[in-house]
Amino acid sequence: EEGNDAAYDGSMMTVANADANKEYRKKLIWSKILKLGVGSYQCTECGLTKGTSGITALKNHVESKHLPGLEYPCEICGKILTNSNQYNQHLTKHRNEERNNLYQQ
Repeated sequence: EEGNDAAYDGSMMTVANADANKEYRKKLIWSKILKLGVGSYQCTECGLTKGTSGITALKNHVESKHLPGLEYPCEICGKILTNSNQYNQHLTKHRNEERNNLYQQ
């Protein structure tokens, strides 16, 4: 999985397309991450290095900083998010707001 040379052509512009191409996205992200040794990973674009416990942060970094055009628009408020983790956290906020509004009625 690591070191794959997938090329990004800018065609995955919406969350609907990104969801349909989840495996492609994963390969694309891993293509920009280099395993340096036991427990150490590096972004091939800018050199950011993380240990095993920071691999999720490194994947989020690659997705938001080095994959231009990949956007996650919120269908509720229209906010544009730059990685799937941000998008999921954002939707959780809307769900919580919805729940709070139901309890207050």
